[in-house]
Amino acid sequence: MDKKNNKELMSLMWDKQKNKNLLNLEFSDVTTKDNKSMTYWICHFEGRSCSFRKTPNQVYKALYQGSAKCNVCHELPFEKSIMFKKPDRVAKYWNHLKNSEINVFPEYTTPYSNKYVYVHCEKHDWQGKQGCSDLIDHNPCPYCSGKSATADYNLQVIFPEIAKTLHPESMLIECLFLLPVLHSF
Repeated sequence: MDKKNNKELMSLMWDKQKNKNLLNLEFSDVTTKDNKSMTYWICHFEGRSCSFRKTPNQVYKALYQGSAKCNVCHELPFEKSIMFKKPDRVAKYWNHLKNSEINVFPEYTTPYSNKYVYVHCEKHDWQGKQGCSDLIDHNPCPYCSGKSATADYNLQVIFPEIAKTLHPESMLIECLFLLPVLHSF
């Protein structure tokens, strides 16, 4: 590919709205040698239109080597994705709405990456952020994992006789917030 075609492709990838509104830049303001300005680009890989940030020089070099893709669209084989490895965890905990806003998709994310993703639990109306590798090995929801008390898992339900001895009848409701802890000595 020659320089002229690369610059034309770059102009098509240039995110006019974000660069103008956030950086006050036009495409004519940058050069292909600019390796300091982190500008916004639109990835057209498979028609996804993901937004990503790179310097004009990085985009130019990527086009020269074949194509410029955002971090999401790097071709990750599906068999190596978190969606393939743990579809049950993705179905239960992956927050598709929030993750898609930051261009993170389970089909293109490796299961043991250190990337933080948004997770949620509809059963317990809980949400948070967690590393992908933790999502594979642990339940992110503190209620599902037994780290927080629920109506079904608390001291009063698991050990009612102990709960009665620790709290007077008038304060029995407070036992709902205590977790049973089993120690093996």
